[in-house]
Amino acid sequence: MPPKGFRPTHNLGESPGKTANLMTEEILIRQRMPAWKELEELTTKADVTFRKLSPEQILRFVKLYRQAAGDLAFLSARPTNPDVVQYLNATVARAYGLLYRKPREGLLGSINAALRTSARTMRKNWGFVAVAAGIFFAGLMGSFFLMGISSDFREFFVPPEFEESFEGWKSGAHEGRSGDESVGASFFYATNNPTVGIVTTAGGLASFGLLTVYSMWQNGTVMGSLLYETNQVGTAGFVLVSVYPHGVPEIGGIFVTAAAGLMLGWALILPGNRSRTQALREQGKEAFIVLVTGLVMIFMAAPIEGFFSFNPAVPHWLRIVVGTGLLIGFAYFFATYGRSESANAIGERNQVQPTLPHSGPKS
Repeated sequence: MPPKGFRPTHNLGESPGKTANLMTEEILIRQRMPAWKELEELTTKADVTFRKLSPEQILRFVKLYRQAAGDLAFLSARPTNPDVVQYLNATVARAYGLLYRKPREGLLGSINAALRTSARTMRKNWGFVAVAAGIFFAGLMGSFFLMGISSDFREFFVPPEFEESFEGWKSGAHEGRSGDESVGASFFYATNNPTVGIVTTAGGLASFGLLTVYSMWQNGTVMGSLLYETNQVGTAGFVLVSVYPHGVPEIGGIFVTAAAGLMLGWALILPGNRSRTQALREQGKEAFIVLVTGLVMIFMAAPIEGFFSFNPAVPHWLRIVVGTGLLIGFAYFFATYGRSESANAIGERNQVQPTLPHSGPKS
């Protein structure tokens, strides 16, 4: 609200640039106060969207804003009315924010913005994803190699709860599922697998990244052991083809959630010139985006795993086609999505932007 103590008239007068030598500050304030109040009212009305203003009101808003910005520049150089300057600065700042802010995006625009943010954040932190994947494949190859040297290593790599699953894979065939069973399986995958991803990320925060490293290594050793044993009976190819369609988003999603845990652990290990709390707060914002990206990928894998990958009616060639299509699609998305918008944003920042007049008295 305008400061008390002024009783302005309704004459808007001429711009302060032309009348600066002819009128005192008090006369300017009294003459301009109705226009400032009108600008404040229009700003409040247009706070949600400019659609609430008529075309005439929009033109009036722009005119009043420019006039008030000039008044602010004039009064800021004269320290005799600080309360008025403070009020006018707040009014002009609000109008400026409305006039130059980007239009509100609809649902599709919001989704597109989220996808751009996800892709850019993943590109920025791809190294952590690569490390997570590297640990997994190191465990896979290590267990595969050691199992070939001695069967004594099996007890270290194959948890007892996986014994039944291993025997099922060795058979080289999938059991048929009813529609209800496929729905139930999809629901299980959609609830269990994301939980694994969240625990993997949380482990990185709780252990400086060590639990995340262990989790990825263990997952790799189990997969390597499975491939070794199924290779011994000639069904390793069956395993790989069956896992391929849903494995692209699911295992890829696990890599991504593990990357989030490694990001948090790295912020704690090497905070740089920041405190660990500050480093964790800053890195945590991007780690959260990476985590959500991984969880979305894992959710996407659930119906593919429940209805498609393990369906005995699906031929192997179709599994390969779908898996390859998903792999190319995800790679293309993370490598390219949002790059053109980034280039446009850089170009816009290099252009001359309007500036808000000085908000305080000049010395």
